[in-house]
Amino acid sequence: MLWRNLAVAALLGPLGVCVGALVRNQIVTVVGLVIIAAAIEPAVFQAVPEVGRLLPLAGAPGGVLGGTHGVLSPGPALAVMVAWTLTIFAAAAWRLRSRDLV
Repeated sequence: MLWRNLAVAALLGPLGVCVGALVRNQIVTVVGLVIIAAAIEPAVFQAVPEVGRLLPLAGAPGGVLGGTHGVLSPGPALAVMVAWTLTIFAAAAWRLRSRDLV
């Protein structure tokens, strides 16, 4: 079980950094992620479980941690988390290249 917690922490940390780099405002980033994690993702998971289990803050980590109610198994859930992290990283890198002088 420890490896699952480490895997979730190792992917949610960079995911938060990537979202912060994309948004570029600390307060908006933190409040936005809290709203997404506490309100939007659970509502989507209740309404459309097939989509909710693929979301980055509740569905995929729940699968990696071994949840039982409609979540992915740990392997695919880990792949979904990696895909979300890489996608948001690519968006943040694109924004950095297009807006900042690099």
